[in-house]
Amino acid sequence: MGIDAIGYFQARNSYNSYSLMLRNSFKVEPLNDNLNIKEIAKERGAKDATHRINFDICRYYSVQYPRGPFPMISSVLLELVNHPDVEKLWYGGDDFVKQIAPEDILKMTKFWLLSRNSTM
Repeated sequence: MGIDAIGYFQARNSYNSYSLMLRNSFKVEPLNDNLNIKEIAKERGAKDATHRINFDICRYYSVQYPRGPFPMISSVLLELVNHPDVEKLWYGGDDFVKQIAPEDILKMTKFWLLSRNSTM
């Protein structure tokens, strides 16, 4: 048992119906076809989300909860936070997300690099 990673992002208008396969094979799925998932995103804190990041049952990772495979998670977050068609990015676990910025990813990266018992 553990907390599963979850992510969402808000795309710019021209990108809303586009599905994206990320370099590490995680999928990004538009929310416009699934009102139930869109409602869940709002309840978790990502009210403007247009897409869900499918981490495929990947454990959540944060400075307070260093459990998941951070190199894989960070590759997704880094790719999306700098994507020209991504307006906002949220990351969290199970039933919570928070909007993140490049500084948040840097904080987690620094923690992961300096931690002796980091997960792979």
